[in-house]
Amino acid sequence: MVIPSPVPPGYTPPAGFFTATTTEMVKNTAIVWQEALLAASRTLPLQKDIPSLLRMLKHCCDSLMAFQRIHIVVAAPMQERARLFMLDESAGRSALSEEDLIPQKGQREFWSQTDVVCLDAEQLQRDFPAIANLDQYRNASGCLFVPVSTLGGSHCVMDFLKTDGSVFSPDSLVFFRVLAGVVTASVTSIINMESVRLETENLRRERDHFSILVDVTNTAIGTLEMNDMVEVVASEIRRFFGIRDFALLLREADDMFSFHCARPPLSKTAPTAPAGTFPLPGSLFNRCNDINEPLLVRQGDIAKLSRKDPASDFILGNGNQAAGLFPLYFGQYCLGAMLLAHSHPDVFTHESVSLLGQIASRVAIAVRNALDYATVTVQKNYLVQENLYLSEQILHQSDPGVIIGQSPAIMRVLQQVDMVAASDSTVLLLGETGTGKELFAQAVHNRSPRKSKRMVKMNCAAVPAGLLESELFGHEKGAFTGAATQRKGRFELAHGSTLMLDEVGDIPLELQPKLLRVLQSREIERLGGHKVIPVDVRLVAATNRNLQEMVLDGTFRDDLFYRLNVFPIAIPPLRERREDIPLLAKHFTQQMARQMKKNITNIPSAALRWLCDQPWPGNVRELANVIERAVILSSGPNLNICPLEVPAPVAAHFQRRHEASAQVASAHPIHPAHTDTHHQPGETSSERDRIVAAILACNGVMAGSRGVAAMLGLKRTTLLSRMQRMGIDIKDVLETRG
Repeated sequence: MVIPSPVPPGYTPPAGFFTATTTEMVKNTAIVWQEALLAASRTLPLQKDIPSLLRMLKHCCDSLMAFQRIHIVVAAPMQERARLFMLDESAGRSALSEEDLIPQKGQREFWSQTDVVCLDAEQLQRDFPAIANLDQYRNASGCLFVPVSTLGGSHCVMDFLKTDGSVFSPDSLVFFRVLAGVVTASVTSIINMESVRLETENLRRERDHFSILVDVTNTAIGTLEMNDMVEVVASEIRRFFGIRDFALLLREADDMFSFHCARPPLSKTAPTAPAGTFPLPGSLFNRCNDINEPLLVRQGDIAKLSRKDPASDFILGNGNQAAGLFPLYFGQYCLGAMLLAHSHPDVFTHESVSLLGQIASRVAIAVRNALDYATVTVQKNYLVQENLYLSEQILHQSDPGVIIGQSPAIMRVLQQVDMVAASDSTVLLLGETGTGKELFAQAVHNRSPRKSKRMVKMNCAAVPAGLLESELFGHEKGAFTGAATQRKGRFELAHGSTLMLDEVGDIPLELQPKLLRVLQSREIERLGGHKVIPVDVRLVAATNRNLQEMVLDGTFRDDLFYRLNVFPIAIPPLRERREDIPLLAKHFTQQMARQMKKNITNIPSAALRWLCDQPWPGNVRELANVIERAVILSSGPNLNICPLEVPAPVAAHFQRRHEASAQVASAHPIHPAHTDTHHQPGETSSERDRIVAAILACNGVMAGSRGVAAMLGLKRTTLLSRMQRMGIDIKDVLETRG
């Protein structure tokens, strides 16, 4: 500090004047310093932050010396970062500012000094050019550097700058060394309070984060259905982050992934989400999986997205300006990704991305649980269905696979069964009702390499047309009203085994192309689903209807008929194997008697002869029913069969029809269809001869129980259509007889 001379110009003071005056002025100056330091010690510790401290420092020092700029620099541990606070009152204005700095070489040395230093502009530029070139030190004519000691590892310095062309006096060093002690306590208090505030804020933030994590975790893990879990997690994300759009991308087999979208907020309708599976290569999901960390799509990247990717289409379709994909890792395996999108471009901050990454790890656990639950549910439903199916088989089939008979007709059929059983070729069993087609299907299965697994059976005529597709191919949850769970169809149940479709001629025409596709591609799609499921099934079809006539009538597809008619086996009716009737009668008698706990050991010869003489229009099934009634009526060891048990009108009608048919045609089994560019199936000379012979036998009567249509077993319209196609005229036929 420069002390002004007490002697006016031109005045000669007396002896001893200078000594007394200088001493008195030094004393007065010391008193001023003490008062300034006392005021500083009272006011500086009351300040709550660095800017307030700067103002108070300026106020306390204004009466001692003039300076225009004051700095306080607080450096982080190891001086890797520093914050510079500045009060500038140069150019007649007062301005407070603060700035984060990364100390460079030369700056570190300046701020690391341990003693008060007084520099002029030339010294500052020469010794510390890195400091002199900072904007905060430009135009400084004098600089007074004061180190301030603090606790907790932070380093604090204070410097005062003159910008009016003057410099600081070396005498000022004494005052500022003492002032540094007062400032040290104040800065330490402020830094400690700021540290406590930041720590409290961090603790509050961590508490809020943990609260969010707990809420999301409990909500997600408590929901086992995948679609429900997507909805509840989306709701929690919206509640805590305000992010509107939410979806899960889940990895599937063969480098594919599926898309599960949450319902938009305030919407009662299901979201419009892409269905099915999508290829993983080239997708946003694949990019997220490759970098193994959250993938953020900023506003500038939105326009570059391709709508071919379902995730990109989801982002673009809802007018979003920012999106984030967070990988879902369960252990070391990536289950999928959590997709979040919003219309605000700055929704994803560093803090929110960090928290959402933690939420994604909890959602991954919920996804794994939902997938496992779905697998367990499907297996449970499969076991329930299998249990019901096996129970039905036990109830309806007491001795499966036993074929009774030694007749040449039945032996020929068994020989055909042995020939085809070892292959996987489709078998078509043809025969009247009650001939035992199901037993022969079981025989084919039991003699095949697939015999280790049970054969699956289905009667197509017993299932309503509306449910037949679901029964055959299965359905997904929600595919139709009442589809509460996923269910496997008969083709999936028969995977690796044999599927018997009884009454295949009753399959609706609109469902036949789907069955044909399965037989050709060996793949199915569940009703309401999009996933292609391969199946390895050997098909055995059975029918009591004439499929060739149905093809001509347009009620059965010809391409499906050709696919089924690979190896047809005609099951002979009971009237063509009468020598087997005694064996069958004994077998059924023993079986029924055992079930009813009766002791019937003998069938009278007359009863056997009567059984062999009957036409048996119901074939083996009718014979079994007659035997069962006879066992019920029998009270002794002999089987009591009453002829009145067979309805006479029915038997007589069948007998007349059979005899008339035998006169006009011989039995021809259905052979595999051949491709012919000149003839349709069934258009042969024998077919024409049968119709002509029937017209002659019925005397031209077409309709009625004794007409030509009834004799040939055709509908009247079908018969007339064939006659027109073959050029058969009733009058011409009757005239040729006359």
